[in-house]
Amino acid sequence: MALSPFTPGAIASSVPGRARMLADYLEAAQRMAQLQQFIPRVHVVFGPRGIGKTSLLREGQRVLESAHIRTVWVTAGPDTSLLGSLLNELAALVGLGSRLRRRAAHQIQAISMEIGNPLVGKVSATVAPGESLPRTAWAQLIDAISLALDAIESDGDDGLAILVDEIQEADDVSLRTIAYAWQELAFAGTANRTPRAALFGVGLPGAPAHINKAVTFSERYHFERLDGLDDEGSREALAAPSGAIGVSWDERALEHAVAEADGYPHKVQLVGDSAWREGSLRVGGAGLESGDVVTVADVRAGLPRVAQQMRILHRSRWESASAKQQQMLVAIARLGGRDVRRGALADLLGADTRSISVPRQALLDKGIIDANQHGFLSFTVPGFTEFVLAKARE
Repeated sequence: MALSPFTPGAIASSVPGRARMLADYLEAAQRMAQLQQFIPRVHVVFGPRGIGKTSLLREGQRVLESAHIRTVWVTAGPDTSLLGSLLNELAALVGLGSRLRRRAAHQIQAISMEIGNPLVGKVSATVAPGESLPRTAWAQLIDAISLALDAIESDGDDGLAILVDEIQEADDVSLRTIAYAWQELAFAGTANRTPRAALFGVGLPGAPAHINKAVTFSERYHFERLDGLDDEGSREALAAPSGAIGVSWDERALEHAVAEADGYPHKVQLVGDSAWREGSLRVGGAGLESGDVVTVADVRAGLPRVAQQMRILHRSRWESASAKQQQMLVAIARLGGRDVRRGALADLLGADTRSISVPRQALLDKGIIDANQHGFLSFTVPGFTEFVLAKARE
C-alpha cells in the first residue's frame, strides 16, 4: 500500500517539464566547480502563483548542492530587509565547524550590524527614500560573500549560490545594494582567486518591473518567464510519481486528467491526488499498491473535489482585489479571460488605457492576471473566468 505521491499545496519533489530551466542551474554549477568561474548574470524566473516557481528553485538548489555548491536560501518579504536576511543566512551557513568558519561568521555578523539591524528589517537611518546604501554597504556585502566563500571552500566545497524566493517583495535598497555588489564581484577576480558565486531568484509577473525600477542596469539580468506545463509535462507529472511506486495510469485516464488540469501545475497535483484517493476507495480504501491502475472513472469521480479546491483558490484571489480591481476582473472575464487587448479592456470600462494602468499593475503584482504578450492580459489560473462571471451575476 502507498499513500498518494501527489502533493497539492506543497513544494513538489520533482519538476517535470522544466529540464531546460534546470539546465541553467547545472551550467552554473559546472562553471563554478570545474572552471572556477563567477556567474555574472543574475537569473530571475517569473510567473503567476501555482505555476511551480518555488519548486523549480528548490530543485535548482538540489542540482547545485549535488555539485558541491553550497547555497543560501532567502525569502523576501515586504517588512524585512533582503540584505539583512541574506547576511544572516551567510553567517548561519559558515557558523559551525572550523575556527576559520566561526571567525567568518563573527565577521559577517559585524558587517550586518554595521550596515544596519537586519533582525528588525531596517537599514541605516542615513539612507533617504529612493537612494541606495552608501558605497560601504555594497563593499561590505562583497566582503561578507568573500568571507563565506573562503570558509566553505576551505572545507572542500566549490562555490556559493544565493537563492531568493518571492523576489518581487524585496525592498529597493537591498536590490540596489546586492546589484552593485554583484556588478563589482564580476571584476573582483585576481590571478589567484575568482569569486565562485551565482545568484538566482524567482517571483511573480511583476518582479522584472519591480527590479528594473530599483536597479537601472538590471536589463542585463536574465529574466525568464515560467509558463504552464505542456501536455507532455503534465503527463510526466502524473505518471512518473505513480510509476515510481508501481502504479500505472490507464491511457484514457491520463488523457482526461491532462485535459482537466489545463497545464496548471497546482491543478495537476489536485487532479492526480483526487484520482488516487478515488482509486484507493475503489480497491477497498487500503490505498493503491504496485500493480494497480488509475482509471478514467477514478479521474471523473475525483473532479468534484478538484472543483471545490479550485473554488477556494478563485475566491481567495477575488477577495484580495479591491472593488475597482474587481470591476477590471469582470471586464477581463467578459472579454474571454485570455489574451485580452488592453485597448479593448479600456473601451469596455469606459476609460482610457492610462487610467486603467494602476489597477492593472496591482492585479499583475498580485499574480491574478498576467501580461503574457505585449498589451494582452490573461487570468493566471484555470476556471477563473467562469468564477468571475458567476460573481458578476450575483
